[in-house]
Amino acid sequence: MREGQPGYRIELDRDRDGIACEKK
Repeated sequence: MREGQPGYRIELDRDRDGIACEKK
């Protein structure tokens, strides 16, 4: 999910690139 979408939280965006829930 991207920044600004429902459910986005900075805690979910580990590398702070604006896209949360990255698969590493």
